[in-house]
Amino acid sequence: MKQFSTKKKQARHFHFFGLYLGGALCLFVWGLSIAGLLNTPSSLIYDFFVRITPEQTKSSEDILLVEAEYKSRFEGDETWVRLLDTLDHKGARQIIFFFFPENVSSSFYQTAADLDYVIFGQELIQQSTKKQHTNKLLPLPPQTAGINLRVGALPSPLTAYGMHRDYQARITLGKQSLLHVTLLAAQERTGKKYNPPNPFRIDFVGQHRSLPKLSLSRIVSEDIIQELIKDKTVLVGFSPPFPFTGYSTPITPDSASMSPLEYHGLALQTLLNHTELRFPYSWEILIYLFLLVGLALIVHQTFGPFVHFIMGVLLFLVVPVVCWLLLVFTKTWFPIVEILLTFSLFLLFIVARDRQLRNRLAWQILLDQSLKKQEKVMPKSFFQSKDYWPLVVNMIKQTLNIKRTIFLETVEGDHRVNEVIALNTSLEEIQERRRDYHRTPYKTAIEKNTAIQVDSYFKSLADDEQLYLVPLNFFGQVQGFWAFTIDTEAKSQTLEILNTANILAREIGEMLFRRKQWVEEGRWRNNPLRKLLNMEKHHEPYYEVTRITAFLVRRLSVLESVFNALETGTILYTTFGMVIQSNRRMTQLSKALNINAYGMSALDFGVHLTGKSPEKMRQILGRVIVSRETIQLSISVAGDKKQDMTLTVRPLIASDDVAVDKNKFQPIEMNGFLFEIIDVPNLMDSSHNQKQLYRQNLKHLREKLKSFSGNMKAILNAWQNDNEEETCQRLKQKYDAIIHSVQSFEKRVHQEL
Repeated sequence: MKQFSTKKKQARHFHFFGLYLGGALCLFVWGLSIAGLLNTPSSLIYDFFVRITPEQTKSSEDILLVEAEYKSRFEGDETWVRLLDTLDHKGARQIIFFFFPENVSSSFYQTAADLDYVIFGQELIQQSTKKQHTNKLLPLPPQTAGINLRVGALPSPLTAYGMHRDYQARITLGKQSLLHVTLLAAQERTGKKYNPPNPFRIDFVGQHRSLPKLSLSRIVSEDIIQELIKDKTVLVGFSPPFPFTGYSTPITPDSASMSPLEYHGLALQTLLNHTELRFPYSWEILIYLFLLVGLALIVHQTFGPFVHFIMGVLLFLVVPVVCWLLLVFTKTWFPIVEILLTFSLFLLFIVARDRQLRNRLAWQILLDQSLKKQEKVMPKSFFQSKDYWPLVVNMIKQTLNIKRTIFLETVEGDHRVNEVIALNTSLEEIQERRRDYHRTPYKTAIEKNTAIQVDSYFKSLADDEQLYLVPLNFFGQVQGFWAFTIDTEAKSQTLEILNTANILAREIGEMLFRRKQWVEEGRWRNNPLRKLLNMEKHHEPYYEVTRITAFLVRRLSVLESVFNALETGTILYTTFGMVIQSNRRMTQLSKALNINAYGMSALDFGVHLTGKSPEKMRQILGRVIVSRETIQLSISVAGDKKQDMTLTVRPLIASDDVAVDKNKFQPIEMNGFLFEIIDVPNLMDSSHNQKQLYRQNLKHLREKLKSFSGNMKAILNAWQNDNEEETCQRLKQKYDAIIHSVQSFEKRVHQEL
């Protein structure tokens, strides 16, 4: 018997390829996003969306830009005090200076302080040393000494690869947090505290130079109407001096850049309108990516690669439109780069995975037998059959002379057993009701691990019966119990029956153990969620694979033809007593003997064919299955003994060279057993025909050699006359060797005959 290893079974590892791939891609792209490596492509797409958005026709109602020439910063009180007076007279709500006039007196700054709505921007410069970079505010002009001015910080604008999109709302100077002059103006105008992101994205969407603008000279000359200034925040600044041309922004190409004053004006308008661009949080991006991968996984597994590809095309068309609409109407930025990058990588890996699965499936089909053909010629295995207990009972019925049988199976997750099937008795015959195999007699049977005799297990027991209980164990696990009775009168067979029962109990225990494993693995393997996460799907095999599979089917058909061409009538049974196949000669002999082989079990067929009793035939089949004996019997049908026929019953033992598939385990390590009917006259006729064929061939060979010998002698005589003695000598030696070989062969053939 095969020795089973007691090593601990290795754990099964099921790899969720779809889950791992999708999760890894999501985390990879998410990592690129939070590291800022995708900011450049996102910003370029943002610039494109801004430029294609139509320009707003309505100008700002809250902001007015007053732009002065750069040389005006050197003018005195006449210009700048007059500017303050004019703006105050026209009803300006706020005045913001982005510089400090240089040639003014302290009266200018005092006037500004008295107005209480004038704010100055104090420039912030960066000082660099070998060790660090520090920010520093430029000192206020000496004319402001002792005057309480309203001042906000004015740092250098933020830039990314020469493009100005973002605005710094707060500046940290040491332990002090300073407000940008624009943020300070927005809070004082509305009377509310603003807390925008720092930095925040200026709203350039539709802002194609939409801020109203006046020159300093026009305001000083009072050549304006009050409606242009009333209730507005006036931003005062300079036009850029040569060669500085301004800032590059999404709405201004390099040839027409934006002035700093207009740049600050758009930032202030963004704050007043609460239109700062909202970027998704990092956790929101991760959720978007996981939802996208989950949807792509479902589409691919449900509808196939083509629909998945169509989904990708639609995604690349729809996502930009959705992103643009969200930008225009909700001022929200959708992570378009992360979405499209994740989907592209996922689609790429899925295509590679599908190709790998198709190749693996092709190799699998090349190496495995056709499943359909196997199901055609082979009955369902013990594992695949839902009613597997009748198979066990049928095997017991054919191999053991026992009177009554009841099988009990353990309850999963409990230490109890349930009766499942009975033979020649009823399931209600069991008197023991606890069904707890931690108690006697089950416990005793487990400890001894052999058949034990029990007395009070059945409700009734005949005088000529002995009751036994044997555990169905394998790998230290109890699979069930087998209760059976044997005839006490057949004392000579008791020991043999018990030995056979112990062997069969171990085999049945192993079959039950392996079937449970097979069912569990099948349930897990067919789980829809596992298939979805592991990206498993059926693929159409290639044409070449189909051709090779057809060849394998034809080869099996040829083998069946060879089996049918055998002169010996042969029928193959499984160890469960079920017919697998019989050849044509067996079918003819069965008809001649008036026996329906396919309608009988192995036991019934043997009984009808030999005329022996069922008890005697069980002993014979038991010896064939358990001891692997080959037994020859005489054939006697209906009392008529066939002198010219014999029956041979031989086991079909599994080859040790073939790798054992755990899902196709055969009990007793056998593929089944053969019934062979040998027709003695046919064998004698075949032997006679063989002898006749040998004799005819030898006679024909002697005639050919006689003719060859005569011709050879004539040639040798002719060459001797021509003095070719050396050549003749060599030919004669070869001729003698041929004659000797033929004579030896003829002698051996006669001995064989």
